[in-house]
Amino acid sequence: MLRPQPVSGVRALHPGESPMTRPFNPSVLINQDITDTQGRLIAKKGESVNPFNHIGFDENLLFIDADQTDQLQWVKKTIEEGKKDGRPYKVIMVSGNVKEASQALHKRVFFDQRGFLCKHFGVKHVPTMIYRPGDEKRLIIEEIRLG
Repeated sequence: MLRPQPVSGVRALHPGESPMTRPFNPSVLINQDITDTQGRLIAKKGESVNPFNHIGFDENLLFIDADQTDQLQWVKKTIEEGKKDGRPYKVIMVSGNVKEASQALHKRVFFDQRGFLCKHFGVKHVPTMIYRPGDEKRLIIEEIRLG
């Protein structure tokens, strides 16, 4: 429970590798009509729906390997420097001890069990920050080079 299975396929950048920054379009293609409990159409089959047309994204996500001291220090510094675009940070671990990381950061942390979020966003390297720039209808996925 305190040390879940590390997310496979996610690692720190190797020397000589360049960090990448890329946009992420959260839109989904609807594969069947979606209705509410009264039968009213919410989304039509074949329609592309961007969730940012309906909801916000009020946190910035920080993906880290909590077994790496330099990544924990980066998270601490990032959190201390303040919110990006006025949005707080949510720390999501891909490896490490949840209790120890939470104590070290004085913050609740989460673990990406089975790599669901990493797969969804295409996270291959840590640390990575995912944020929504202003009110844009997309996210930015930014790999961070430490050191």
